[in-house]
Amino acid sequence: LAVAIMVREKIALYLAMTAPINKSKTNMIRPAQKTDSLSLAKLHLETLTSSFLASLGISFLDQLYVFLIRNEKVWVYEENNEIKGFVSYSGNSSGMMKRFIIHCPGCLMLLAIKTLTKPALIGRFLETFRAPSKSQDNNHSIFLPSGELLSISVSPNCQATGIGSQLVKTLEDYLLQNQILSYKVVAGEELIGANKFYTKNGFMLVMQIRIHGDKLSNVYVKEIR
Repeated sequence: LAVAIMVREKIALYLAMTAPINKSKTNMIRPAQKTDSLSLAKLHLETLTSSFLASLGISFLDQLYVFLIRNEKVWVYEENNEIKGFVSYSGNSSGMMKRFIIHCPGCLMLLAIKTLTKPALIGRFLETFRAPSKSQDNNHSIFLPSGELLSISVSPNCQATGIGSQLVKTLEDYLLQNQILSYKVVAGEELIGANKFYTKNGFMLVMQIRIHGDKLSNVYVKEIR
């Protein structure tokens, strides 16, 4: 009997040692950390290619996301220790760019270097700087929340898998916990995919504005239930 028990124990040990390693995916949504800023900048550069901020380069974006992580709200979707998506939010978007420049005066130097070869960038930067105030309804006929979804991005090989909607849900859980029942987002009219995503996730188009020249941008608002 003792021999039989020893044999079974040896067989069990052998099977445990030779069993294949579980390589199942681990994923999670968590608050962003300062060390994530460069990964977010790279993902922004890869996926939000038509945004003006992408044209300012990786160093500028890195500093922007450092600021957002420290002073606003950012969540990341992480899969096997690799960031595959993120969403950023400001509770008061109208003064955000001003706060960012005060926080990072060196970013003005980065902008100045860029404008040496592309002078038109300074005009577009000023337009972007003023954009949040344009998304306020001056006639007060439409209620526009001060909180704004600033950016949302999902890695190209993970798109259309529900990650974006999960990130939106995480943001909205935070808003509800803080008794914030609505927020807005702005998307260029020509960005068909982005506009479809927002309408699919319950955002309602409330107005249009012009940020860069004659190009229209859609302003969406979502009421959270």
